[in-house]
Amino acid sequence: MTGNLMVVISSYSQVQEALTSVTSSPASAWVAVPTDPNSPQLWYAANVTPDPTMTFTLNLNNSANGFHFLTFDIVGAASSPYDVSASSGGYQTSGGQDAVHAPDITPSSANGLVLAALNMGFGPPKSMIGFPLGDSK
Repeated sequence: MTGNLMVVISSYSQVQEALTSVTSSPASAWVAVPTDPNSPQLWYAANVTPDPTMTFTLNLNNSANGFHFLTFDIVGAASSPYDVSASSGGYQTSGGQDAVHAPDITPSSANGLVLAALNMGFGPPKSMIGFPLGDSK
């Protein structure tokens, strides 16, 4: 492990507001995790040298719509951190409906980190049905 893992996650789908690229200073190689166009977006940069003056730019296809995102600076990540991804689709027809299933995903390593995002069109759902937090199959 030589550097940190930087992550940008947005619950906005490419259909709502496409994040076309991420750049940073000091420069890092940002990679998009491939997703369905209706799914949330995730970009990451591996082996980033920690720098308190780091800045990054999110390049959008239509910034007039606004954009919400979260960033993570993950210490101790693998130098090649991307493992697997999964997504599932579905639509709420009104607010307050249950989100009845998220995709099953299992990291290939025992200490794998899973990051998740939920696209909220009508939301929020009144519950998430599945395994309680911290449980697994």
